[in-house]
Amino acid sequence: EGRAHESIDCTFASWTTAAKKALEAAAKLERLANKTADQQREAKALAKAQAGAAKEKARVQAAATREAEEKVAALTAKIKHAEAEAKDLQKAALEKASKAREASKAKEEIKA
Repeated sequence: EGRAHESIDCTFASWTTAAKKALEAAAKLERLANKTADQQREAKALAKAQAGAAKEKARVQAAATREAEEKVAALTAKIKHAEAEAKDLQKAALEKASKAREASKAKEEIKA
């Protein structure tokens, strides 16, 4: 009966040890799972932040492009206006020169 008791005690001790080890392993797995979940949440938050940054960058680039296009359009309009003014001035200068030549011719004819 003493040996049976020792055998039961020994078996109980090994079961207790095995149960403790199983509980420790389960706790380690739980910590690992929590750490993995935290890392996944962090990765998701980082991806969301990166997507937001990319969206903002695209918005800023689009705004800058629009602004540049507006400036180009305004400058193009100014250039066209200046070209039209230059043509008008050139036309007026040619007309004055022509009239001056005609006046000079008339003067020469009057002298002659």
